[in-house]
Amino acid sequence: MPYHRAVQRAPNKLLAPAAVFYGLLAAAALAWIRHAKLSVLVARSPAAAAAGLALGLAVAVFSQLGFRRSTRIRRLALDFARILGPLGTWDALSLAVLSGVGEELCFRAALQGSLGLVPASLIFGLAHIGPRRGFWPWTVFAVAMGFALGLLYAWSGDLLGPILAHATVNALNLRALGRLARDSLDLDGGLGVGGLG
Repeated sequence: MPYHRAVQRAPNKLLAPAAVFYGLLAAAALAWIRHAKLSVLVARSPAAAAAGLALGLAVAVFSQLGFRRSTRIRRLALDFARILGPLGTWDALSLAVLSGVGEELCFRAALQGSLGLVPASLIFGLAHIGPRRGFWPWTVFAVAMGFALGLLYAWSGDLLGPILAHATVNALNLRALGRLARDSLDLDGGLGVGGLG
């Protein structure tokens, strides 16, 4: 059996810690929301859901175009693939839902509801600083996404739109990174991507 298929069948080692982290983040956000007496609506606006899905798909397509046309973005994607390892469809979808719900409760419902759009968007970007200086495009992208998601939330007043946008971007991009990691495993002869094998 090829090495990458054996790896693909095992759950990704990031899934359990991510579930704990995003569960705690969501719990903290809900406690903040309750303490601050913020009003949070979810799934009340079909227009917000459609706008969120459209935004997520557009950003994912833009990301894939950037990967194909930019050496810097391609290098960044390879770095992420090395860190994340070979993600299967279930792993990518699970991580996307966990991050979409946890981060949107925190950054949009709690922080934006308390501090406003600009501080919440900047804090969202700062929370996405990578492990090395070469990850700065990801941080800039996260700041821009923070504003886009924040504007969607301000426009609709419904958290479902930002959750769907966030989860869609993450699901499609994580799936692409998982394929990239598996391709690298094949090229490396099963030695692993960046020591993850």
